[in-house]
Amino acid sequence: MALFRTQGINFIQMSLFDRMGIAITVLNNNLSIEADRALITRYDFNLQYSYVYIDFDDTIIFNNLINTDMIKFIYQSRNQGKKINLVN
Repeated sequence: MALFRTQGINFIQMSLFDRMGIAITVLNNNLSIEADRALITRYDFNLQYSYVYIDFDDTIIFNNLINTDMIKFIYQSRNQGKKINLVN
């Protein structure tokens, strides 16, 4: 359903219009869309901490690429008032 929504098709609205007797025409917008619905595991646990220690090599930079998940974590930690420490 999510993939069809990106194509401009709203199944819920279409079913309501159909129930109300309103004629429905679906127009294809011919977009090339790829959907990724990968499942990831997330945890929330009761651990209090004030400092984050991060190694630059193999953490922030991995295989000569920036680890965007780690950058996200750094910003989230900063927004929570945590102190970030870079380990060389």
